[in-house]
Amino acid sequence: MKKLLLFLFTITLIGCEQVPESKNEAKDKSFIVVTLKISNGNQQAVFDLLDSEMGLPTTKAYDGCLSLETIYNPSSNTIVIVEEWETYEKYGDYLKWREEEDTSKALASLLDFLEGGIDGFTVYTDNKRYKSY
Repeated sequence: MKKLLLFLFTITLIGCEQVPESKNEAKDKSFIVVTLKISNGNQQAVFDLLDSEMGLPTTKAYDGCLSLETIYNPSSNTIVIVEEWETYEKYGDYLKWREEEDTSKALASLLDFLEGGIDGFTVYTDNKRYKSY
């Protein structure tokens, strides 16, 4: 899974418009990597939820979200979401809103389709040393 995340993260970053000023210069950017381990038989339900207006379009429209991309790996039945935010704090505000105030309850609905519920939802924050080659 680590190799898959590294590969997907690298492929995603290749298309970024912001390129470091000098070759191989490490920069800190606010990237969030989310993995969703889908339980068997629920792939289409997860795709539909993420694509719905209450799903990722709402995430993208939230204050501070600069971009997001998704990749599905059928062999592991996992979706990887790579998001860029203005700051990690703004992502924290967004996640708190999803958990506590979002009337659509999209996050709770999503967890119903994941392997082990919340255990199938992993968020990697505070990522460092972004590089583009």
